[in-house]
Amino acid sequence: MFERCVFCVAIASEKLKFLYEIERSNLYEPDRGVRKELILAMDKVKEKGIKVIRLLQDLPVFETDECVCKALSPSQKELELFYDELAHATAEQGQLLEQKEKLSALSTDEIKNADEISEEVFATLETELGINEEELTEDDFADLDKLKGNNKATKPNINDRSVALLFTAKGHHVVLGADLEVSSDSECGWQSVNDCLSMKGVSAGIFKIAHHGSKTGYYELFLRSHIKPTATGQLTTWIKGKKVRPEKDTLSKYHQYLSKLYITTDPSYLTGKFTSPFYRNVMEETTESIVDIKNQIGIVQSRLDLNSGTDDWSTKVYGSAKVVTQELINRIA
Repeated sequence: MFERCVFCVAIASEKLKFLYEIERSNLYEPDRGVRKELILAMDKVKEKGIKVIRLLQDLPVFETDECVCKALSPSQKELELFYDELAHATAEQGQLLEQKEKLSALSTDEIKNADEISEEVFATLETELGINEEELTEDDFADLDKLKGNNKATKPNINDRSVALLFTAKGHHVVLGADLEVSSDSECGWQSVNDCLSMKGVSAGIFKIAHHGSKTGYYELFLRSHIKPTATGQLTTWIKGKKVRPEKDTLSKYHQYLSKLYITTDPSYLTGKFTSPFYRNVMEETTESIVDIKNQIGIVQSRLDLNSGTDDWSTKVYGSAKVVTQELINRIA
């Protein structure tokens, strides 16, 4: 039996300690999105006295007689980078609060001269000061874009902090890629995972493809070093506005390497249209009406008999999930 506990990436637990202090002043808008969920979850953990186990590359998540799960990321270097970021954030906290106080006394026309106000401060314009986009001048937007651009250039890639996992059971391996990407630093991201201790000698039969099949999550060296060509690949689709993942070229690369590849939803359906004139004509000629079927639920289920002596996984699909074929790839914009 496992001791009652919560598994948390080391970076997240440290950051939350910091956020507990500054979130109460709404500096980072804690009542919105995933950040709110994290804070509420950690508040509940603290309230119930549940043990928090921090995860880092090569550390075990759990272990039974038959199965071991280890964290493949984030790396030690990524943790060190985060501590540097945290130190800067702590130093800037007083400055940001001071900027917010000064900003509350500014008129809209004066915003264009506020060259040193940070992105976090601008984010409070509408919520705290009631200033909306219609009230901002062209010069205001120019300055906002410049400041935000400078700010984004210094931001770390938070996906380098996601937790990829390795499951090992009786010599069989499963890699779950999370949202990990190829990093600009060789000691972070997939480059670090490729060389970590847990992956030595590993050749996985199941690979949950990272970052919804985005090109930034594709690392060929890792794929060829640690994922069998006969492995089963699985990935989930993602859509935001007109942006859809997986990307066509990257999906094609996975399809060429892996003998079996499954996806939770046909990406071409997510856009509500077929880009090929041939498919469009066929649909119009044979269908009375075309209905957008976005946001379907798809499930990919893979099973293996650990006592079979083979690494031949059987896979079933449910809902909108399906096998990736060349025809499906061709339909993606």
